[in-house]
Amino acid sequence: MILFRGDDRPGLDPYFLGTAGPNLYLQISDVIDSYDGLYIGMPTNRWLHVAATLDDGTGLMRLYIDGAVVAEKTTAVRPLVDLDPLSNPGWALATIPATRAPLAIPVSRQD
Repeated sequence: MILFRGDDRPGLDPYFLGTAGPNLYLQISDVIDSYDGLYIGMPTNRWLHVAATLDDGTGLMRLYIDGAVVAEKTTAVRPLVDLDPLSNPGWALATIPATRAPLAIPVSRQD
């Protein structure tokens, strides 16, 4: 896991960025547990800078490796916003759990 936001309910995790074997993936889930994602193979045996974006206005999802777009698609799914306060909401970065409060991620908006 690289970045995760969610709670103890099955599914219903707004976003997850992680690796599975030699693959990098981004998965988002909405309030009715519909999900969508991007998956891409990545180089091994070296350090990488990875990032993911989702444009809420257009639904454009992108994965980046070392600053270059390596995968993209448009989705109708938008991550759910409200986590259940009774289901241990929280986020984690690099498999280390952080606070039990929802993560606020600054975003820039282009009009």
